[in-house]
Amino acid sequence: MAGKKKSKNSTRNNKKKKSGGASASSGQTSFAHGQTLQQDASPLFNNIPQEMRDKIYDQVFAYTRLSHGEKPLGRINSVKVKPAPHGLALLRTCHRITDEIGDRWLRQVLFHFEDPLAMLDKLTALPHRVISQLRHVRVRAQSILLTWPDDDDDVHYTLHYGLKLIPGLKLDVLTVMGYMPGADVQYNTLNRLIRDSDGWKELRFLSSSSKLLGYEYKDYGFRGLTRDMRDLYLRKAQPADWQSVLNLRDGAETLPSVAIYRSKRPGGRSSSKSSLMANPANWEPFQQKDNIGNGRYGTVEDPNIMSTADERDKEVLVIARRGKGVDYQEKKNSRYIEGDIRREAPGKSWKEIRKMCIDDLDDMYADEDDWPFSDEEDPEPTIPDSYAHVDDYEWTALDFDDMA
Repeated sequence: MAGKKKSKNSTRNNKKKKSGGASASSGQTSFAHGQTLQQDASPLFNNIPQEMRDKIYDQVFAYTRLSHGEKPLGRINSVKVKPAPHGLALLRTCHRITDEIGDRWLRQVLFHFEDPLAMLDKLTALPHRVISQLRHVRVRAQSILLTWPDDDDDVHYTLHYGLKLIPGLKLDVLTVMGYMPGADVQYNTLNRLIRDSDGWKELRFLSSSSKLLGYEYKDYGFRGLTRDMRDLYLRKAQPADWQSVLNLRDGAETLPSVAIYRSKRPGGRSSSKSSLMANPANWEPFQQKDNIGNGRYGTVEDPNIMSTADERDKEVLVIARRGKGVDYQEKKNSRYIEGDIRREAPGKSWKEIRKMCIDDLDDMYADEDDWPFSDEEDPEPTIPDSYAHVDDYEWTALDFDDMA
């Protein structure tokens, strides 16, 4: 495209050359006021060695976040989030900097998604070679709601099913923001991520409430599910159970690990929580012991957590790490798991599944005069992402049972 632009404006470019102006081939960068800067004379390239420039680039992108998706404001209302302005401005500075950076920025920036649909839309549109370079992703753990053709019932899929649709994923860190309502649903989401998902070396699961580890399991709430599926909602003493799961998956000799931390102070409802993630002093290790036995541990509340509001309102951070040397990359033809989306739509891409199970249904209702959620009648607002620290996070009303 640059070559075509140059030939189309060759007369203007020739005039610039005669008057001493810069061209792309001269190794100079042009500025709006007619001033030029010789790249070879720039202090950046002349005085700073390549190794140091690389560290500067790495530092910039390590503190860059690219956000997408619909942030929930309530059960119905939401707001679309787009990346903060100038997040990738360094890539547009000049050709030489762009060439020096190459694709390394993909391995350094944090890709944040307000919902799993946004994650699937964005990542599955990328070629395999790009997906395999991503290292840091954060996503809210809403369920993926699909309505299959000839079926009136909506099906809720937890996040681990979505990861199976992104072959090539090989993250250093996957951060998941737990999503209410329902501590049992949130527990199941984390349980399935540890048991069945790949694509991450380290999983960080954040919850706005300690109810995740303290709720009372009620079997009657899961009628229609198989016994194996229902048992995934039954709390067990953690992190010992999750540790045993990873030991079986990866081999105890590879030294996988699971650790749980709770915030030292209650209350996860303030808007910005960057300090909790950035400062280990805000967290304290947490472990549970099964003092009941006979598989009844999760059938009663954990009194250490559920006895007071202050204890319930403490945030939780679970960190799971895969074993050393384990191949954790998500594979294209990985085995099906129970309830797998791919089994329902064999050979279909996410784009095809979305059209069949979401978009076609939306189009059908949008044609009706009484459809209250039409984009044309009530366009969704869009806001740019804003953060002081790349790990800033914000809970929404739906992240708390009593506010949902």
